[in-house]
Amino acid sequence: ALGRMHSLGVSHGRPSPKDICLRDGQITFIDLERHRSGFNNPKGQARDLVVLAYTTLASGLDCDRELAAAFAAYRREAPPENWALAQKICRNWRWADWVTRPIQGRRAGQAREVKAIPLVLNAFLSDRFEAQSRPTGKKD
Repeated sequence: ALGRMHSLGVSHGRPSPKDICLRDGQITFIDLERHRSGFNNPKGQARDLVVLAYTTLASGLDCDRELAAAFAAYRREAPPENWALAQKICRNWRWADWVTRPIQGRRAGQAREVKAIPLVLNAFLSDRFEAQSRPTGKKD
């Protein structure tokens, strides 16, 4: 759904799993209070993608399979440059992983938002989801 939204030239602003509704097999994004028309460009859309991955991984749920499926759907539907821009955003934020490492070591249930930083960077900068999310050229 986010890829389809981006293919229409619209960004969300701050997508999160809590902003996704599923009804009759149709996905709808709600809660667009952070939307700004200035984000309706590839850079703003790449930011949307990174933010959605971050908020999903910060939830603390084991959602690798779902995130891989979401990435695959996104890459089938969204403008192709958005994925590369999301990777660039993550490359520019690698320092955040290093700076937050002392906090990342806290016990389970604590500092979930900080612990999500390396997971997000890894999702975009490693081959963790690459094979599963590579576009096939087919649209659903």
